[in-house]
Amino acid sequence: IAGVYFKRLDEVDDAQGYLFGGDAADLQSTFQIDNLAFYGQYNQALNNNTELSLNLRIDRNGIDYSGTTDNTHRIDFDISQWLAGGKLALNHALNANHHLYASASRGYRAGGVNQHPRLAAQNRPYDPEYVLNFEIGYRASSAKSSVNLTFFHALRAEQQVSLSSQQNIGDPNSFFFYIANAATGRSTGVEWEQSYLLLSTLRLSSSLGLLSTHVDAYTFAAANNAPATLGDRATAHAPFYTAGISAEYAATNGLFARLDLTASDAFFYSDSHDRKSDAHQLLHSRIGYKHNRYTLTLWGRNLLDERYSTRGFFFG
Repeated sequence: IAGVYFKRLDEVDDAQGYLFGGDAADLQSTFQIDNLAFYGQYNQALNNNTELSLNLRIDRNGIDYSGTTDNTHRIDFDISQWLAGGKLALNHALNANHHLYASASRGYRAGGVNQHPRLAAQNRPYDPEYVLNFEIGYRASSAKSSVNLTFFHALRAEQQVSLSSQQNIGDPNSFFFYIANAATGRSTGVEWEQSYLLLSTLRLSSSLGLLSTHVDAYTFAAANNAPATLGDRATAHAPFYTAGISAEYAATNGLFARLDLTASDAFFYSDSHDRKSDAHQLLHSRIGYKHNRYTLTLWGRNLLDERYSTRGFFFG
């Protein structure tokens, strides 16, 4: 497989009113984003049970931004970046129902421009992020059961992080969200999924994910352009464990029901501060009836009315 991809995106903003949380009343800006990519993939059977796959992609990403806020704050950026990634994978069939696979891949995420007019100039642009990922796994399936087991280790360079920062000391209204680059980071984990048909009408499923992450220390411009150091800890929204177990009933007369119990460990709310969530468990359920093309379902989420948080912010 070989191909060429091109896209041009033009966005014009002309807005008046309560903008950026009241920090601006007028905005005129233009984005022009050009993507040109060359890609290819090659598969080679090494024998009857083993296949090698190689794919490559080279991507030129260009961003031309011009914006004026309240007719006084003008920002212009012209960013051009060449990005490259690919994947080398090996798949081996032990037999018709059991497979092993391993891969090494390099991915990327393009850089860009933060649009908020009150951001410090050095916080406006952000660079591309790269990830080098190694993965090995096992898959098995039969008429009654299936199992997926995956181990992975990812190395992140120029990691993009979502920050919330108070830009001016003593002014909580200068609390902004923007994207910045950390130094480097890593993610190591294992994922396991299993499903088993206990009866002809009853299927049990379970899953478990274990994740260890780390972002190295990095420095960015905080209030009044003073340098601030973050990182040297786990990534935000990366709980150490996530787990789930479910039971699903499906009768031949069209009745069905499902019960799910999920669990998540605590995690950091943001890359900008050290506040954390609490570990929590949730119970979900649904019951219904299906007849030909029609389905009627009664469902409920968080049936035990567990109180839990998904976001948290800290104001200096």
